[in-house]
Amino acid sequence: MDWHDAADLALALRRLMASHDLVVIRAAAIDDAQLTDIGRQLGSGCSEVKRFVVEGPTGSIGQSRWHHVGNLVDGKPCDLTLMSVREFPSQDGEFELVSNRRSWRALEPAVQERLRGLNVEHDFTSVRHTTARADDPSRKGMLQLVWDAADPHVVLGFHAAQVIGMTTASSKALLEALMTAATLPQHVYRHAWQAGDLIAWRNLPLMHRSRGFNVPGRRVIHEVQVRDIAPGA
Repeated sequence: MDWHDAADLALALRRLMASHDLVVIRAAAIDDAQLTDIGRQLGSGCSEVKRFVVEGPTGSIGQSRWHHVGNLVDGKPCDLTLMSVREFPSQDGEFELVSNRRSWRALEPAVQERLRGLNVEHDFTSVRHTTARADDPSRKGMLQLVWDAADPHVVLGFHAAQVIGMTTASSKALLEALMTAATLPQHVYRHAWQAGDLIAWRNLPLMHRSRGFNVPGRRVIHEVQVRDIAPGA
């Protein structure tokens, strides 16, 4: 990608994200001011920079379960996440994303029809990215199970607590079956981090998780979320 400043990079990301849910740029090496500037050019409601620093092995600790970024505003999670890698060891600690659009397309039409119109209660309390206070009501809310009429996808994650109108047992069985189908290997992208990486992804069409980190080293990742992505991106 040929870019010279944050404005060029934001323009390129807008063009790419008009047809992609995930964009990975190697060796971007942007600073916090550029990260925020790019976020503001991609849409409205860009968050402050969040800084994640991890020293040494973590094992399976961390956001190792499939999830979306929470913190609801007017009943809706943010549209976009921008993640900039500042420091990262050369091995271990991969990042995975799964396409809920691809998994939706693999479902039988009868199953798709059954899912339309269902609503799910979500509890984002234990999602690390959520910046609201533990007692903030924006951490919990009801979301449609199926989003985007033009190119549908489901919204799942470990925080999906209960399908409205179903018994607890039926809800659990449905959500577990959908998660199993969604996270088949053919729907998953695994990313091996390098210092300087910039990753942009649409929050609802993609679930994500971090892998275990079992080697010595230091990870430094800075991140912003964009509440409402601009039309055309």
